[in-house]
Amino acid sequence: MTSQQEKVVIVKCLYADKNTITQAKANPKLLNEVENLTKTNQDYYEIPPDEGYIKPYFDWDKKLDYEPNEAQIMEVGRNVSKDFEALGFTQGTWATRHGLSASGRHKISFRAWVSDYKTTKADLNRRVKAYKKANPDSDIDDGVYPSERKMGLVNCIKGSTQVYPKDPAYTGSGKKPIYLPDTRILKRMFNNTKPFSATIIGIVNEDAKVWEFDEDEYQSVQAQPTDTDSTFSVDEEYDPKDAIELFEQNYTNPLFYKKYNFSCDEKGTKPCPNCGVIHSGNNYVTWRDDQGFIWTKNLSRVKGCEKKCLNTLPSLAFQGLPDTVQDEGKEDEYDKLKQELENDRDLAMIEKGLMYLVDGDTFLNKKELTETFQDVLLSAKVGRKVREVPFTDLWFRDPKKRKYKSMEFAPDGCPPDVYNLWKGYRVANLPENTEEVDIEPFKVLLRAITNSKEGEDAYDYMLFWLAFLFKYPHLKTLVAVVIRSLEGIGKNTLFWFVGEVLMGNELYNETNSPDTDIFGTFTTFFERKKLVVLDEANCFKYHEKLCPLITNLKTTIRRKYLHPFDINNYSQIAILTNNDLPVKISPSDRRYVVLDGNASLKGNKEFFDNFYKVLAPDSKFQRAVYDYLMGQDVENFDFVKQRPDTDGHKEIQRRSMTREQKFIIHYITDAWGHQYGGDKPLESGNFFKLFEEFCGQSNLSEKPNPGGFGARLRNLLKKNGVYSEKNEARNAFHKTTNEYGYMVWNIDRKKAFEWIKSKGFTDYENYESLPIGITYWSSPRRGTPEYKEGAFDDTVNRTAQFFANRIRETH
Repeated sequence: MTSQQEKVVIVKCLYADKNTITQAKANPKLLNEVENLTKTNQDYYEIPPDEGYIKPYFDWDKKLDYEPNEAQIMEVGRNVSKDFEALGFTQGTWATRHGLSASGRHKISFRAWVSDYKTTKADLNRRVKAYKKANPDSDIDDGVYPSERKMGLVNCIKGSTQVYPKDPAYTGSGKKPIYLPDTRILKRMFNNTKPFSATIIGIVNEDAKVWEFDEDEYQSVQAQPTDTDSTFSVDEEYDPKDAIELFEQNYTNPLFYKKYNFSCDEKGTKPCPNCGVIHSGNNYVTWRDDQGFIWTKNLSRVKGCEKKCLNTLPSLAFQGLPDTVQDEGKEDEYDKLKQELENDRDLAMIEKGLMYLVDGDTFLNKKELTETFQDVLLSAKVGRKVREVPFTDLWFRDPKKRKYKSMEFAPDGCPPDVYNLWKGYRVANLPENTEEVDIEPFKVLLRAITNSKEGEDAYDYMLFWLAFLFKYPHLKTLVAVVIRSLEGIGKNTLFWFVGEVLMGNELYNETNSPDTDIFGTFTTFFERKKLVVLDEANCFKYHEKLCPLITNLKTTIRRKYLHPFDINNYSQIAILTNNDLPVKISPSDRRYVVLDGNASLKGNKEFFDNFYKVLAPDSKFQRAVYDYLMGQDVENFDFVKQRPDTDGHKEIQRRSMTREQKFIIHYITDAWGHQYGGDKPLESGNFFKLFEEFCGQSNLSEKPNPGGFGARLRNLLKKNGVYSEKNEARNAFHKTTNEYGYMVWNIDRKKAFEWIKSKGFTDYENYESLPIGITYWSSPRRGTPEYKEGAFDDTVNRTAQFFANRIRETH
């Protein structure tokens, strides 16, 4: 019975920084999810809990300067078994990882988990160190239990690349470290019935015994050898290399096409050596149990088979069996085609939306799939005759065909019944450089498009924005970058290199026609993309549609003849333009950062020829830029709050304002009506006439009207908390009626200006620097004895025209 802790904290080795570990602890995965992930991905590591009970867990590493033979591996195994017994255990779950380490040395590695006992990480660390101290010649590793230590799960790779700069034997000229691949895979030694949970350190049995072992009782293995048979004990007269003879003695022409699978000639005509039944297939699986006995079983689904033990003496190793494909065997024609199409062509059925997947990126309905494979035929019995039938006719009815409930684009992994469309970055598969590579040309491009240097806000923001793409592919910055500049400064070159060259074409998309590519009826533009570039595209009119694509984590894909489906949207958007007003930026914007490039590279044909023809195709240069980006510390960087406050952003923001916003800001700052400022009220009708003159008469889609102006202005000011009316406490803008019954505005210019300045809508630094403002009119106000009908309107027209001419250029 397991404890309530049935969730496991796991991380990917490549992304296991502090922030990722913290997120993983907050979102542990179910055990069955972890088990299925390890079957398809070899980069997952467990973070055992620091508090509470864990399984006793041990790791042995024997380092050698030469490649060991099987006898030497077995000798190490015997010593490991003695250690295991001396620690107080006889039964455990075992795994091995033998091979060449990243340091260039050969290693014999054993690992053991004990499910029947439990301990704490602190006690385990203390006891293993005590045992190592008492037995210094032991190969047990006493340094694998610190806080937040990543522990490789079964089937995980030790590490794609590591470096050992302190080892003088593996440093090159200039004492630079050599980067060597380490592709050892942790494999269960015995394919037995023990559950996957037995290999998870953080999941313990509630009824397990607490491992209590006094440190004083540890004794040297060398001083007191044991004669007790252990998990690894074997008859020394038995040679594991003779294991293949066991199969030859029991089966006709056994041929191994996988390490633990073989075929023979017993298909269809001869009884199975295991159970005496004639099976329809001749494929067998083989495994070894904890005691070292080799078992086999036929894989036929038509008639079940009994397992059979081949050896009478236990065997420690499986290395005697073939490791490479020798023969595909004589599989059924349908099974062979099915395996080829499902494994090599990625053929699968997706239940949600009822669609079919081919080659990992092509989605088809049933009719399209049938037509695609219409020439893939096989012989099948139809009635009493054998005829050629399409492969798909049988595959559609196959209950064991490759099928998923749904699909998702999930760089951080997904459940086993969900097809993962994420395939990784192309550049991440390149070997690490063994020597330093100059990436100055890449930095030159960054400096040009940001018009800044390393360490300055604009350069660092753009650098971190790109680095975030690679370091955290399962997250979004929630900010789109807008690069404004003349043509030919390198902005397209940089994003092409990052997107198509480093990421891969399948993760990168570019368009200058959002009308059809993004906002058309059928579009897949954002499907499975990490970087989307809008080049010289008219994005201003698509403000309401574009904003959700920047921040939303889901997007709907609409394909012709297929049902729409939602998919994760991890895309980051870059907008490249020479247009002064490429996007609409609202006063409360949190989605855009605007960078204006310089012309330092314009016309530099030599630079761009070298970048495209020499540097971009160079895998070492690609890897060096990737390492530069991966080396940036963006863990705690807030891409919304730490955006550089650029003049370009302010300019676009102000030009994106509504007519009412532009008018009220300009009225308060540059065009204040002197004698009607302060406590002197301004009639609504006169206020509208000034607004009407401000708007002008040309290029207006909607002619201003008093009702619309009043309503929009009220909503604007109320939304910003600077509006009051009637008997309410006076705010910066107060609307009421005067003694003659006319609607009037009482405006407190100082309060109004403080609001404008707090929003960043003006460049004026203080109130005293504001101009006095123009005089709109000098005629008596309506309702006074001096007022004459018509005179006021004439004065307004003349002064308002002056006002409009002065400020119209701003909108």
